Amino acid sequence: PAWHDRPDMRRLLALLDREPALFAAYERIRVDAQEESVRIIARRLGTDDTQDVRPSVVVGAAAGVLTAALRQWARTAGDDTTGAADLAALVERAYDAVTAEAVTAAADRTTDE
Repeated sequence: PAWHDRPDMRRLLALLDREPALFAAYERIRVDAQEESVRIIARRLGTDDTQDVRPSVVVGAAAGVLTAALRQWARTAGDDTTGAADLAALVERAYDAVTAEAVTAAADRTTDE
């Protein structure tokens, strides 16, 4: 099964928030993965990630969306009323929230000009 469909995955993610040593290890893994993602995106864009901020912005935004969705998903661990919450749907809603904020900010900026 997919990693998020494995038994007790929500509880494990919830535990990461409560245990500083586990959180630190998870954070190190996450940061390393993000740095690799920045390099991959920079290569695909044909740019230098040390000179072009776009790869870092894209990865940072995507990581923020995923982190927010994962934390909300993990908070439902053991809750029978929300235990079937779909992680993919949470990620989708998180991206929608970012998009809505970006559109609103752009509209506000246009109105102010």
